[in-house]
Amino acid sequence: MVIATASKRWRDDRGIHMDGSRRRRFTRQANDLVRPGRVVDDLHAELVRVQRRREVWRRHDPDGGWPRLPQGLDEMRRTAGRARGAVTEVQPLLARAEDSPVLMDMPLEDLLSWPARWPPMISPLRSSPRSTASAPTSRRWA
Repeated sequence: MVIATASKRWRDDRGIHMDGSRRRRFTRQANDLVRPGRVVDDLHAELVRVQRRREVWRRHDPDGGWPRLPQGLDEMRRTAGRARGAVTEVQPLLARAEDSPVLMDMPLEDLLSWPARWPPMISPLRSSPRSTASAPTSRRWA
């Protein structure tokens, strides 16, 4: 299908010949594989991209199994969004303390263990009215 959807010049550069009826048949099949409602401007480029993804997948599963999305992916996205929002909300408060880390730049393991090391950093923040308002949010993610 990649060859069929390529330009004549692309095929000529690679010394590939395909008669018109086969090209039309493969192009039609490729178009049938596009999800309904999705517009593909360059079918050849999209097929090349899919082919690369397939090669990457084959490196991970040489037996040719199908990729599967993990269960609960939507809930994971919502949780990640809430966590990102909480971190973004807390960061300006932490920036007032000396040597405060940039939470969004921390590896997840460090970020998860970081609240246990809060006490030395929290004392300068206690006087801030905004920190008091944000405290429930920060405890929720601790």
